[in-house]
Amino acid sequence: MIWLPETVRQNKFICCLLSLFICSSATAQVSQFNLRVAPLSLIDFYNGATYKGGVEWNIVGKNAITIEGGGYFNNFNGLTNIDGYLIDIGVRHYLTSKSMQQSPYLAVNYFYKNQTFDYRDSIVIPIPYELNYTTSKQVHCINLNAGKVIVLKQHLLLDIYGGLGIRLKDVQSTLTEFELENAIEYNDSQSLYFLVTPGNFAYPNVNLGLRIGWIFI
Repeated sequence: MIWLPETVRQNKFICCLLSLFICSSATAQVSQFNLRVAPLSLIDFYNGATYKGGVEWNIVGKNAITIEGGGYFNNFNGLTNIDGYLIDIGVRHYLTSKSMQQSPYLAVNYFYKNQTFDYRDSIVIPIPYELNYTTSKQVHCINLNAGKVIVLKQHLLLDIYGGLGIRLKDVQSTLTEFELENAIEYNDSQSLYFLVTPGNFAYPNVNLGLRIGWIFI
């Protein structure tokens, strides 16, 4: 299942994706498709636990399209008032004729994340005081993935994949540069540096994942 964001702008985006799904289904009336979830996203201790669900359907021959959406649990690992959504769109090509059964594949995926959260830290200069601040970020990723679908039973499948790509991140914070430089937890934590430091960044991206799906024919 795909989580639908609450704002009008987000809903328009999701509606466009659903329209794409309808158009693809119309041109491939006998194609297979499956619904899937991402259990490992529930234990993301870095960005915060998320729930994800999506669909995959074959459009032509051994080619398929995937769409996945999700959101964040409200409070996790010190982050509070977490809000936002994520979406992943992929095009994959299966390497054998059994496109939905025990087949390796190659894929190109685009991932987008929009997230805001609050955090509390202690500022030591000029006098010690505590401060709540808000961080908002947008992340774009392009990944080249290789994976394999393993059918455990008639309809239950595992989709295991990994790949490399590039991650572009835009981060904004209500904390000033001076306050960041004098925040206790911020300076003691490498993970907070990557989570809340404002600016525009480009990083290599390592993409590893596991999906559990149910095939519909």
